[in-house]
Amino acid sequence: ETPKKKQVMMFSATMTPETRTLCKKFMQDPHEIRVDEYYVKLTEKEKNRKLNDMLDALEFNQVVIFVKSVQRAIALDKLLVECNFPSIAIHSGLPQEDRIARYKQFKEF
Repeated sequence: ETPKKKQVMMFSATMTPETRTLCKKFMQDPHEIRVDEYYVKLTEKEKNRKLNDMLDALEFNQVVIFVKSVQRAIALDKLLVECNFPSIAIHSGLPQEDRIARYKQFKEF
């Protein structure tokens, strides 16, 4: 049994109308936050240059970038730091306590 007073959060990159209705059934006074997404189809060679160009051109406070592998996360983190962008890599290769510490660091930035 869960406590009567609790916070419930639902995160999804995509949500069907049916799922949205179901979620609202279990939440009181729900808030929905939508995030702008950008999609550009590129070859592997073009990705780093385009990302750097986009980060230079866009106004943002914080950005989350999802990549396919731990190795790509580490390499991208290194590249972003070299290009003078503050960066934190969070991936499955880290112990859970390190991931949590990095999430907190990101949140407090």
